[in-house]
Amino acid sequence: MLVNALGVAALQRGNVIELANGSVGVDEACSGIQSLQAALMVALFLGEYFSLRPARRAAIVLTGCVSAVAGNFLRIVVLTFITHSGGVPGAAAWHDTVGAVASVAIFALLLLVAWKISYDPFPAIVDDRPPAAAATGAEGRCIFAVTLAIFLSAWAWASRIERRDAAERWSLTDTGLPGGWTSESVAPTPAARSQLRFTEWQCLRVRNTAGASAQVIRLAWKSGARTPAFVTNHTPAICLPSSGWSQWAPAFFLTLEVRGGELPCAVFPFERDGVRLLVLQHLSSGGHAVLRLMDASQMPGTFARLATLWREPMLQITEEILLYIPDPGDAVARKNSAAEFLNTVLLPRAELRRTP
Repeated sequence: MLVNALGVAALQRGNVIELANGSVGVDEACSGIQSLQAALMVALFLGEYFSLRPARRAAIVLTGCVSAVAGNFLRIVVLTFITHSGGVPGAAAWHDTVGAVASVAIFALLLLVAWKISYDPFPAIVDDRPPAAAATGAEGRCIFAVTLAIFLSAWAWASRIERRDAAERWSLTDTGLPGGWTSESVAPTPAARSQLRFTEWQCLRVRNTAGASAQVIRLAWKSGARTPAFVTNHTPAICLPSSGWSQWAPAFFLTLEVRGGELPCAVFPFERDGVRLLVLQHLSSGGHAVLRLMDASQMPGTFARLATLWREPMLQITEEILLYIPDPGDAVARKNSAAEFLNTVLLPRAELRRTP
């Protein structure tokens, strides 16, 4: 392992690099696939922009692939060294900056290579024909209309997203807990603040009279605070393996009765060191539930995936609720346990506003 050769004690467990000061998880969203896709698109664009020959276009595409993989590898190494020296908070603070620098370096390298190989040592054929006249009349008006339509379409798209960034349904409260119940508030970690960029955080660790404990987290992103891709594309199935948890059964959907209404959730069963954990995730966009498993076995086909890519940018997550409970075993006990905790600490916003 490279970091071991450079003097940093590290142990690789699957997609997790364990260090003395923390761990670095390389999940699917951070695996470099997005960088590779972006580099390919930039390489194809530069090949067309510089009017490169087919062989040179293939060369710039190959350069994009290699540079994306190498850039992501170096990014992981840099974040590993940052975690070694500054711990998880340091890595969280530098995560986006290191990624941005790597992306800029990849694109700059592609631009430089495209510019260099665009030079043709053979003399150009002299064309004595007069230059074409500038677009006028109907052609010019058509170009102007298309440009204006693109601008207005982008504005309408953004406005639709902003209008949906409004409704928040829930709030967490520990007032009026049943007798014998205990609770404590949990502050967000620096890593959570940096990665999630939420505008509202609520977290309660609750214990009932039977001694069972649960942790409930509510996050909200208000109007104008665009949800980061980390939230839009991630689920517990992607994130928790970085902490050593393994998903021992497929995720499934479960609808709970909470405060007289329905709360659709995706449920993810995990296990670590003989301990089983259930994680329930509820996502909503402007008050409308968004159910997302993102399990490898449940990824849609090609055409459904294209439809998802079209819809997802408009489904900006505005509220997320996460429930972590010990796995009680059978389906009925799971549903009852989750409903018990959520009905105790979740309160509809409308009811909260009516409370004097």
